[in-house]
Amino acid sequence: MKLSPFVLLEYIRSSFETLMGVKGVSSASRSCASASGNGDDPAGSYEELVQELEKEAREHIRIEQQLRLYIETLQNKLKEVEERNKMLDKKVAYFEEKHKLSMLAIKELKKKVEDRSATKQVSVEDSHFSNAHHIKRIGELVKKVLFFVSISLIECCNEKTERA
Repeated sequence: MKLSPFVLLEYIRSSFETLMGVKGVSSASRSCASASGNGDDPAGSYEELVQELEKEAREHIRIEQQLRLYIETLQNKLKEVEERNKMLDKKVAYFEEKHKLSMLAIKELKKKVEDRSATKQVSVEDSHFSNAHHIKRIGELVKKVLFFVSISLIECCNEKTERA
């Protein structure tokens, strides 16, 4: 049983479509069908069709490889950013804890000064001088603590904005 070249071509085209999962007629097979309608050699048209399909397959493989590389690069960058975020979150927690401890220390110092001034049994002049001196000293300590806490928080905020 001998089949015509066009029937064979149709079988081969449908086989390619099935294997490649192509829906509809590809541009290469359309050009082949139009060429065979003009009276060209069917074997030459088949060869052209195969070459076109091979070219399309190579192009798809090349694009797929490029996409894989791009995805891999993005995944690596994402991993780096996530690690940096974890590190910055740890720093933020550390500075928040430092701030909390500093605020507790300030409260303790204020309480000690108040307790001292209440329990001290000295003359009015000595008490006034002593309280003024302690208040001045506490004010200086509070300013220093707040300064360092502010610097820590500013550094932390700068790192967070850089991360964003």
